[in-house]
Amino acid sequence: MESMQINTSQLAFPVSLILGTAFLIAIFSLSAFGSSTHIYKMLTSIKTTIVVTTIIVLLLIIEGITGMQIQRTWIFVLPALMFAFILGLVVLKRLSKRFDLGFTMNHTGLLIIAWAMIFGAADYREGRMMIYKGGSENLALMETGETMPLDFHIKLKDLLIDYYPDSITPRQFYSDLQINDKEIKVSVNSPGRYDGYMLYQSGYDTKNGQYIILQIVRDPWILIVWIGVAMLSLGALIMIFRKI
Repeated sequence: MESMQINTSQLAFPVSLILGTAFLIAIFSLSAFGSSTHIYKMLTSIKTTIVVTTIIVLLLIIEGITGMQIQRTWIFVLPALMFAFILGLVVLKRLSKRFDLGFTMNHTGLLIIAWAMIFGAADYREGRMMIYKGGSENLALMETGETMPLDFHIKLKDLLIDYYPDSITPRQFYSDLQINDKEIKVSVNSPGRYDGYMLYQSGYDTKNGQYIILQIVRDPWILIVWIGVAMLSLGALIMIFRKI
């Protein structure tokens, strides 16, 4: 499985954007100039859609059961790319016949989500760092074992504990962070944000309150994903209320 792993570092921005743009151009080109070809008819058939969708679902189930990172391999990415490509062709095919606002928004939203998640994966960064009270760090450790250097240092000024009325049981842990001249307070259910990074408090010293573990996430494509989610949901609502 390791031999099938994708080296995302070589596909990060601007390569990710170039590949994503080329992918969309390929969809429009095949729809505009190849609608009478055998490959177009095969890709837009219900049978192909069912097969590709089934493969993706099965791979996700296998990943969930075994814990293997299948989504980071070509075994998963190739059918995911085909699914997004088919989805784009289906939307354009439907538009060429008649405009349906609900269907168009719903399926276009799904396409945007799939497109952003596939091509934005190379720009996604996630790591964890341990910071002691009074100390500062700028290196996070990723699941792959690689370090994720930040352009700034995060200092843990203080770790505050909020107790239940019994004054013994901790109810919440608040971390006062300082990044350059900005002070940020984070807790388990209230992440912080700085320079495009989300800062989640994923762990802390429950005994002595001397350190915290921060989960550092950078996902520059997340806004595009949320736009897709909004379109997907709105399109679904339009189709539902149209049938009532």
